[in-house]
Amino acid sequence: MKYLYLIRHAKASWEDANLQDFDRPLTPVGEEDAKTMALALKKQKAKPDLIIASPALRSIKTAEIMAEEFSYPLKKIKTEMLIYNGGVEDMVELIKHIDSKINTAFYFGHNPSLTWLTHYLCDSAKMNIPTCGVVGISFNMKTWPHISDAETKLITFLHPDHEQITGAL
Repeated sequence: MKYLYLIRHAKASWEDANLQDFDRPLTPVGEEDAKTMALALKKQKAKPDLIIASPALRSIKTAEIMAEEFSYPLKKIKTEMLIYNGGVEDMVELIKHIDSKINTAFYFGHNPSLTWLTHYLCDSAKMNIPTCGVVGISFNMKTWPHISDAETKLITFLHPDHEQITGAL
């Protein structure tokens, strides 16, 4: 069994109109939401073996905040530009290349791509992922290259304003 948690970056600031989209920081609310979602995941006994994130500042910072809550070494966070600017097919290919020793991966990115990826991977998941929202999907498989053919199950949908929409289904 493999577990993938798709995590949209936390709320980012639009305060500085001169910043490029890629460089927008988190708001204080976004930082708190990232901590809240990490604690909610811990309650569900989720723990990352791998954290991979878009290199955009808001995504990296969300990943770092959550990594700290899980005592995951910040230097082990992997970044991948395709999470920022790629499509669903690109992101599926990235997932297929995850080492088979990894059982649980946390994948930090952006909308609409993460929502579309969720819909692609799990037919029963038809929600929109809000900022700092988390979708957990289980895959009945032994290696990540089989992700497109594996039986999937939506195991959680966490929303920072409501914390848990569904959980441990």
